[in-house]
Parts: sequence; C-alpha cells; structure tokens
Amino acid sequence: MAKSRRLVLAQPEDTPSIIASAVYADGQKIAEVPIEDVGEWSRKPDHVVWIGLHEPSLDVLRRLQAEFGLHELAIEDALKAHQRPKLEQYGEALFVVAHGPDAGGPNCVR
Repeated sequence: MAKSRRLVLAQPEDTPSIIASAVYADGQKIAEVPIEDVGEWSRKPDHVVWIGLHEPSLDVLRRLQAEFGLHELAIEDALKAHQRPKLEQYGEALFVVAHGPDAGGPNCVR
C-alpha cells in the first residue's frame, strides 16, 4: 500500500494567515478543506495536503500541530518571519519555507 505524503505549507477562513488549504490526488486538486479536516485527508493513501500560510499566528500553528503531530521545532521555525527558503523533514512531515512573487511590494522591479 502506498504511503500518503504530508506537505505542510491552506484555506481562507476566519483566519487571514491561512491562504489556502487543499487536497490533491494524482496531481489534481480534489477539494478545498478546512484545517480541522486536513489530518484525516493526509492519512489517505496517495493524497497530498497543501496548506499555504502567511505570517501564521501561534493559534493557527498549534491547530496544525494537533492535526499533523508536528514537531515543536517546526512550530518554532514557522513563527519566525522572513526566513530564507528551505525544506526540512521532521519525521514523516516536510516543512517548507517558500516565497512567492511580490507583485506590488517595495522590492518589486518594474
């Protein structure tokens, strides 16, 4: 049986720090899900959960920690703003820091 993979990085809801939360299978987005359900989806074989965060609060990170059993160091890293891009593995979870394009920020070149 294939193992599911968990990629932590999710969904507009009442928390503005959650950008998106979706489940993918076979390279296709199959559902947008609330973060309270991502742990269940991540345990399904061949499913990937993608959670996009921007400056998450400790409360949001603790909710994700509860869903995924995240390592305390991953929570500590996620609280630090402006980290350089990186990929770290904590047990079966991948912790990703990525920066997307900034269409209107002060560093934008036109």
